[in-house]
Amino acid sequence: MDAIVVAEDDPILRHLMQDALTEFGVWLVCTVGDGRALLETLTCLVPTLVVLDVQMPRLDGITAYRRLRQREETRTVPVLFVTSAPRMVWEAGLEGPFEVLVKPFDLDALEERVSRLVVSDST
Repeated sequence: MDAIVVAEDDPILRHLMQDALTEFGVWLVCTVGDGRALLETLTCLVPTLVVLDVQMPRLDGITAYRRLRQREETRTVPVLFVTSAPRMVWEAGLEGPFEVLVKPFDLDALEERVSRLVVSDST
């Protein structure tokens, strides 16, 4: 079964995305509350997609993204940044497969982006 990891520090939004993504597809959805927990999870799981908040405690999303790109196993895993500060992503000069979804967003937009990233990754 394909897995999606959601890294979001807001517990309400994290659970909302988990419920929505579980409903949208046949994915196992794992959630974590910060970038360090994401990197720990990625040591034992290579997901189909990472949904990543930018501004999180312990380790921000930009730094977590750079670290997951350094790992051979996760170098090409697509990432969907969810953020109220999209400029931070664009100005970071990141490379690799990613998209940005600006908060607040509706669940239809989340489903569309996730579906596009998962389908484009598998083709």
